[in-house]
Amino acid sequence: MLAVERLGWYAAPGFGWAREAGRPLPLATLAGPCQVRSAAEIVLDAACLPWREVFVGGGVAAVGAAVAAGIAVAALAPGTAPAGTVESGQRLGLPELPLTRVVLHARALRGAAAEALRALSAAYRGPGAP
Repeated sequence: MLAVERLGWYAAPGFGWAREAGRPLPLATLAGPCQVRSAAEIVLDAACLPWREVFVGGGVAAVGAAVAAGIAVAALAPGTAPAGTVESGQRLGLPELPLTRVVLHARALRGAAAEALRALSAAYRGPGAP
């Protein structure tokens, strides 16, 4: 396991949506099946918040582009949120999202390949991490 992170609701700084206005929350998601997408849908439904998918991307970069363009909010891990977006859950009154685990799966490696994998893992974890 490389990390445990709390998912967040990311949006462009000027993204505006108000629950009181009665409009569904515009949501950008990855195509299913996706655990992050499922988590977002579950917490929104549990909070009785109306939502609608306005963008479904084939990858995190596509979802991030939609969010950065200001057309939607997305549930993302902090490490995947695009530059220029901000965690906006509290500002928008959105429910807390669950933790996510970042796991690297690899077969047993030796030599230079094993060293490269250790370096990649350490780089992901950050300075001073084992």
